[in-house]
Amino acid sequence: MNNNDEDLYILTRGEYAESIGKSKGSVIQAMRRGGLQDQYIYKNGKYYFKAPSRERANKDNVHVQNYVQKKIYRRGNHHKAKYPNRFFQQHNEQKMLKKLNEQDPEFIKNYKEIKKDYEDKKRKEKQKEVLERPKQLSVRMLSGYELNQVKFTPTNRGKKKKFEYY
Repeated sequence: MNNNDEDLYILTRGEYAESIGKSKGSVIQAMRRGGLQDQYIYKNGKYYFKAPSRERANKDNVHVQNYVQKKIYRRGNHHKAKYPNRFFQQHNEQKMLKKLNEQDPEFIKNYKEIKKDYEDKKRKEKQKEVLERPKQLSVRMLSGYELNQVKFTPTNRGKKKKFEYY
């Protein structure tokens, strides 16, 4: 290095770090890893850096904080709700019936009849749907496994071996 080159190295580690927008510790780590070899010299027991050739562009923060998605509460949706078990569903139904009974005491008397009529109507719709559906005939060759399925019993473990003693 000639004397002109040494005049370019004027910044200390802290000043260099500030000029490039990093901390002094990150500059030291970069030096250890060999990332800044051409940027500094060691003179009189200190490190001196060249001034950066251009101003460092502002970078956007790439570390976006991820939020946990807020739980959706399905309030007021008793008839199409996704209950975790049937006991919650039954408990809600009891509360709804109790409220209806407080409003209209005659409702409970009619409720069982209404429910029975509704179930009968649904059952008839399903029967009608099943009867109207065309029957599908399966015409194909059966495999050996399928042919022998009827012969299988859980105790069928093959032929019994006869052992000869002496």
